Amino acid sequence: MGKWFEASNATGWILFLVVGFLVLYPVSWLLVGSFLSGRPGITRSFTLSNYINVYLDPSTYRLLWNSIVIVGARTLVGGSLAIFMAWVVTRTNVPCRRVLEALLIMPMFVPNVLETIGWSILLSPKSGLINSAAKWLFGLSQGPFNVYSLTGLIWVMSVESLPLMFLLIVSAFRAVDPALENAAAMSGASYPRVFFRVTLPLLLPAVLGALTLTFVRGMEAFETPTLIGLPARVYVFTNQIYEVTTLKMPPRYGEATALGLLLFFITAVLVLFQQRMLRGKEFFVVTGRGYQQRVIELGWARWLLFLASAFLVLITLVLPVSQVIVGSFQGVPGLYSSRPGTWTLAHYAGVFQSEAFWRSLRNSFVLAGAAGLMTVIMGLLIAYVIHRTLFPLRKLFDFLVWIPWTLPGLVMGLGMLWAYIYLPDPFNLYGTAWLLIIAFITSGLPLGVRLLAGALVQIHPSLEQAGWSSGANRLTSLWFIILPLMRPALLSGFIILFSLFIRQLSTVVLLYSEGSELLSITLFSYFQNGELGPACAVSVVVLLIVFLTLGIAGGLTPSIHDMQ
Repeated sequence: MGKWFEASNATGWILFLVVGFLVLYPVSWLLVGSFLSGRPGITRSFTLSNYINVYLDPSTYRLLWNSIVIVGARTLVGGSLAIFMAWVVTRTNVPCRRVLEALLIMPMFVPNVLETIGWSILLSPKSGLINSAAKWLFGLSQGPFNVYSLTGLIWVMSVESLPLMFLLIVSAFRAVDPALENAAAMSGASYPRVFFRVTLPLLLPAVLGALTLTFVRGMEAFETPTLIGLPARVYVFTNQIYEVTTLKMPPRYGEATALGLLLFFITAVLVLFQQRMLRGKEFFVVTGRGYQQRVIELGWARWLLFLASAFLVLITLVLPVSQVIVGSFQGVPGLYSSRPGTWTLAHYAGVFQSEAFWRSLRNSFVLAGAAGLMTVIMGLLIAYVIHRTLFPLRKLFDFLVWIPWTLPGLVMGLGMLWAYIYLPDPFNLYGTAWLLIIAFITSGLPLGVRLLAGALVQIHPSLEQAGWSSGANRLTSLWFIILPLMRPALLSGFIILFSLFIRQLSTVVLLYSEGSELLSITLFSYFQNGELGPACAVSVVVLLIVFLTLGIAGGLTPSIHDMQ
């Protein structure tokens, strides 16, 4: 028995050191790089000018104010809609509630770049479908909407935030014991009073968590602020960092790193604030009694709510996705006309004849697949060390794995750019596919560990102990007992990570080089260069890959359950 624990501790130390290097090495280089002049890879002098230029520049505080206003509005709009829709599908007799719920969650799996492209076409000030319809209906000389504006940026980011917030809040609604609401209603309280005085306070943990997570994700969002904010000259942290590192000449990496550290500090404080707010508080929403969900009979009003819910599905999923699909077959995406040449396959023909597209497609499958497999293996081993061994630094290990959640993807990429370009040959990975794999693994470990830890803790330790008593060691028990029982979770974890990696952009946008492009990079480049047609065509390819992999996961996982 002692040898088994020694072996598990040795494995724990190896994993701890590996994860420590993956996470802390780039973070430490963020700090070091912020004090260096020049570009990564070119040794320059130690300097304080990066901080002086950034923190004495009034535009930095305009960046901070813009970020707070835009992300705050995004959180408020998305949160209000998510709470409303969670109430609709759990507390009312609106028709097709299950279908509405599934359709509201589905945009979570649509890449943000694709939604941004869809809305950029729909709300284009000159030829956007919505603007054209408004001009035709109301006799206007010009469209009333412009996606390339502050309000346009807030709108698109708010729509993109709704699915995740809804998913986080709707399950909490189902957990609230309706007896508490019934008691208030029987005392004469109106439905609005019951909701605001009973239901909403009980939902505080879920609502606070969803709002904080949405705010953090909004602060570190990259695709929409870059593709819509930069043309509109609306600057936030992420698009400013991207602009000064890739679009300005000469690039100002030191100043970008100083800005990145400020963004990292803000997101980390927000997450810690959320945890401190909820620490020590108890919210009993489920009692020991059985109960049924309380459903409000709305009469004819349920059809009004159904129409409102269907409208939300329309703007979060149907409109942007359908516009991208339709735009991929239009000569000019968003331009509807009966003239010859309006409908064409030229965009697909051009993309499919491009060597760069096929190279990025191959790279995406190989790198996302390899990173997904490595992340699942590491996630299982880390979850096992944390939850099944007496490794002395288990809590610190768990915290270490969690750190990448607080690192915005673009900031992590910037830290990795500084960190890995200075490693001596043959360990200098800058510009190689290995650096992209490491970036995927580092960003995916928090999710991978939590997915597999959730499955691992459901397997009772007595099953392993039975193997030990029969003479098996930890490795044998892990291979013949734990792995077979966790195959569904391992498969689901791999496919979820693969689908996330294949559409990830912010973490790798500063790390790729010619020859190591990914589909997300190719899509981003097409849109940035104003090639909307090819961008729509590549978007459809990415969408097909993502939903095909998720469909495979949904189809295979039940069959694996049936085999056990």
